[in-house]
Amino acid sequence: MVFVLAAAVLVLSVAGCRGKQSAAPAPGRTVPGEWIGLDVPADASTPAIGDTLAVVVAPDAAVEVTAEADPVAVTPPPATLAVGEGHACWIRPDRRVVCWGENDAGQVDGRPGPTGGPRVVPGVVDAVEIAAGGGCSCARTGDGRVVCWGRCDAMRREDRPGYGDRRYNRWWGSTAGGFGCSIASAGRIYCSRDGTAGSTRRESEFVDFAAPVADAAVTAELVCVRDAQGAVACLGTADRAERTGGERFWLPHPVEGLAGAARLVPGAGMICALKATGKVSCVLPRPVTTRDAGPGSPGLAVLDVMLDDAAELAGRVAFCAARRGGAAACWGEPVAPADGGLPGRIDPVAVAGATGLTAIAVDEIACGLDDAGILYCWDVAELAGGGRVRSLGSLGVTGIAGGVQVAVRSDVACVRDTSGIVYCRRPGDAAALPVPLVTDAVNIVAAHDGFCALRRGGWLSCWPADNPVAESDVFTASFARQLSYDVDRDRLDGVGLAAMGEDICIAVDGAWDCWQRTLDAAHRPETAVVAGVPDPAQLAIGDGSLYALSRAGAVIRWSDAGGRVKATPVEELAGAVAVAPPTDRGPCALMPDGAVACMTGEDIEIRGAIRGLESGVVTLAGGRHGRGCAVMRDGTARCWVRDPEFHAPMPTATPVAGVDGVLALAVGETHVCALLAGSDVICWGDDNHHGQLGRPSSDRPAAPALVAGLPPVAEIAAGWFSTCAITKSGEVWCWGSRDDPENGWRPRRIEGLLEL
Repeated sequence: MVFVLAAAVLVLSVAGCRGKQSAAPAPGRTVPGEWIGLDVPADASTPAIGDTLAVVVAPDAAVEVTAEADPVAVTPPPATLAVGEGHACWIRPDRRVVCWGENDAGQVDGRPGPTGGPRVVPGVVDAVEIAAGGGCSCARTGDGRVVCWGRCDAMRREDRPGYGDRRYNRWWGSTAGGFGCSIASAGRIYCSRDGTAGSTRRESEFVDFAAPVADAAVTAELVCVRDAQGAVACLGTADRAERTGGERFWLPHPVEGLAGAARLVPGAGMICALKATGKVSCVLPRPVTTRDAGPGSPGLAVLDVMLDDAAELAGRVAFCAARRGGAAACWGEPVAPADGGLPGRIDPVAVAGATGLTAIAVDEIACGLDDAGILYCWDVAELAGGGRVRSLGSLGVTGIAGGVQVAVRSDVACVRDTSGIVYCRRPGDAAALPVPLVTDAVNIVAAHDGFCALRRGGWLSCWPADNPVAESDVFTASFARQLSYDVDRDRLDGVGLAAMGEDICIAVDGAWDCWQRTLDAAHRPETAVVAGVPDPAQLAIGDGSLYALSRAGAVIRWSDAGGRVKATPVEELAGAVAVAPPTDRGPCALMPDGAVACMTGEDIEIRGAIRGLESGVVTLAGGRHGRGCAVMRDGTARCWVRDPEFHAPMPTATPVAGVDGVLALAVGETHVCALLAGSDVICWGDDNHHGQLGRPSSDRPAAPALVAGLPPVAEIAAGWFSTCAITKSGEVWCWGSRDDPENGWRPRRIEGLLEL
């Protein structure tokens, strides 16, 4: 899987100038006239943007300056446009923030999930500065607050999908016994007594099963494994592990009575095997007399279920089978007779009223879909614990038709229909109701505390086992970062989905990826105020950190220190005029004398100056991978790349040939764009994979060239895959597309931003 990193950019915006317009600074001037005599409000701040923001400057006039004047670094007003990894945000004239694009972490409107277009960020009013990063957006408001939304790792922790562990094909965990097992890619199975919910997976405790494991089932007392030929072996979770050298292992017992198994299903205190012939047999992990042991190994008993035409099998508090003729039958754990042994077989109970069943699911209730997609449900609670039931009756559920998949948790059933809508129904409800936001599901599963749906585009939406489901209860996150780029995220039919303990897993390229996730994350605030920001004047978002520049020139860094957000002043950058977005090499700041000072070292403890900028820097732009650029007072641009070694000397900035009359720069991951005094935009870079330079995509280095088709521009911002601009008429235009680089390079106006 390819992970593309994005750049952070400084965006500067200037308006309301006096005097005549100048296309380029006049020779001999020490300070560009565009920056003199501006009508800048007293509370105007310096914009700096993080993880992908870039930048502004719209001068209208020039004022004569004497050659004797000293170089001065000017603090421009804040940025109103920001571009992130795959999203962008804009402060509208009414000071509301509107964002659009990728929203896997809630960086658009605070709630992860597809947005269907631009969205106004709820609760954010009176915004005066905007910044965007990878999965995160922040705004500074007129009353001095900093508000963030999305996955702002630097500001707060939240439960969300991680990166998974592709080494394991699949992970099973018993919910009651503290015992879990996983299958590695080579088909070897490992188990741990405390391995539920994706916790300890100790390879020193493996199951010595001769053949590669194709399937496994785990209960609190029993583990059974199956090979590709249907041979089954089982062991008790209380069995003593053997030791060979430094390895501990369990030795499973072959269970001949389960031979020919096509699938293993745990539940009701035992594990049942659905055989290719349609027969079902179950193994019980309990000591029995020799007379009752049958074909099982010592300590195990195998009982045949009186079915020979089972097509589907599901189990939890009880077992139910959908039969080949469309009928259903269920059974629970068998009751020991008076002599303390076991019955010789299991007699299932027929389910009345349900016919033509093609899918089935079981928990405290059981439900099945018939061949018309109608849902039928019945109560199996009386079967739990060895209860005796003469018959089971089912009822059709109104509000559902065309169902193709059913999942059950507790007493709630959810159904996916042919169009991808998911409906849920609890016994006693008049009808099933659709789950909000979930309209494109391709797979659903019952999780330990609710339900999850895999959706087109690589989205995973989860909700509690409640019905009706409120929109605020639906927690959505993206698997797109984990899905292989070879996988068509709009065609995820057939991609496996499973709940294993507290993990949710999907099958990608034949291997299972698992992520911990908590449904409670759905109740986090959509936006959060970052506490402790002292009179902020500028924001900068970077890798794992948030920086703010106060009006007094103090630079404050917020970072995650052992699970708690800690604010630390960066003393070495005190007195800064502007802070460039921090990078993986450390932050840089524009100092009052026009020098660019950068911090390096893992603890931000070493300061150095970028060389080659002695002629005076006016504005500063920063990006990831140590990239930075500066606008010089003569209107030229100089750029540099810092060495990845933390203690390497500071680099020398070099002039960009053919670039003059620059008012502002925007630095992306591999490209740079410049706003010129004539309101044009030119871009260049190491490559143009996504069309972010405003020309047809290419993987070759590209020289500076005009972005054609743009109206006169007042502000620019660069992201990882895209570049955006605010025109002088107040429109937002963007170019570059990760999803459609062949056509997305053409600048286009973003519609609907003012109408929201």
